[in-house]
Amino acid sequence: MPATGLTPLINGSIAPAAPQMLSMTAYNPFNDVIVGPGDYMDLVFDVPTIGGNLSHTYSKTVIDSWLRPRFSLGSDYSAFWPAPNVLRVIILNGTGANVTSGVQVFDMDVGGGLQNAAQNSFVTSGLSPVMNGSLAAPPIPSPAVTYINLTPGPNSTTHTGAVLQITFNMSTTQGVKTPPVQYTTAEINSLWQPSHSLGANVTAEWTSANTVVMTIIDSTGATAPLDGNMFSFNIQAAADIRVTSNNSFPTQGTTISASGIFYWSPGTLLRLYYFEN
Repeated sequence: MPATGLTPLINGSIAPAAPQMLSMTAYNPFNDVIVGPGDYMDLVFDVPTIGGNLSHTYSKTVIDSWLRPRFSLGSDYSAFWPAPNVLRVIILNGTGANVTSGVQVFDMDVGGGLQNAAQNSFVTSGLSPVMNGSLAAPPIPSPAVTYINLTPGPNSTTHTGAVLQITFNMSTTQGVKTPPVQYTTAEINSLWQPSHSLGANVTAEWTSANTVVMTIIDSTGATAPLDGNMFSFNIQAAADIRVTSNNSFPTQGTTISASGIFYWSPGTLLRLYYFEN
């Protein structure tokens, strides 16, 4: 006859459940519009883990084999435990990143061996929760140059002493820095790229949150035309002029033309007299 009846009492114990992934949130501490250095993701577990207790840190190689990102996080990243139950993955280089909110970013491999702090639980594995937050802010319009006022210098034949006041339509990240951001001649030529040479020695400084004042100290070699309406700048992204909240792309491209003249030549006086009379 088949055996029937109750089994004996179980001795020993069953291992606790593996640490459970409760939530995952992305953070963009600089509020910029790209995935870049300093952005990070926090993966929160329901209990302290052995990795968190031992303050383990992880390279990109380990993350790729253990957490197995399902989307690109960039070309370099690392991870550490800011708390026993929180694993933080921080972006070191966001080049090529395509990770976004609303997706399950990781597929944790059981081979990573993540257990509870007592190391007596099952091992965590599987998909991470859907990620909340964002690594990149939605971009808003970039600052734009609305006016370039040109005040002529004291000379009648050279650009020396002329001053250009460049005004943007809003406060900028560069304009609110302390001390004020200044530019050398080389930086002006590289970052602002005047349409014509302003000379051998030109300086510039942010005088307010939305205004740059550029002064020609030595106009040797200047090729800028007398009339400002034939002169402009081609601002480069490397100048890093953004909205003060930082969530815009940098201002980039050709500005409006300047208003005014670089110097008072006899011909200029005659032309002004002619137009005014």
